[in-house]
Amino acid sequence: MTMPCSIAGDMSIGHAGFSPAPITPSTSNVLVMGAPPHVAKDLIGPHVLGQAVHTGTVPKVSTTVVEDKV
Repeated sequence: MTMPCSIAGDMSIGHAGFSPAPITPSTSNVLVMGAPPHVAKDLIGPHVLGQAVHTGTVPKVSTTVVEDKV
């Protein structure tokens, strides 16, 4: 089964009880449905579980999507 592309405006899905959080795209030269996609190492904003708060980065991405360097 394929997974959809995560783009600017989409939230992270959260993990281990932590809340979803916004992701800041770091690319602007590629667009998916008119918006920049999220790529490896994009910053994930603060996410919360009770008193615990931390940020993160996008750890896993597609290995089959390739940008066409025109």
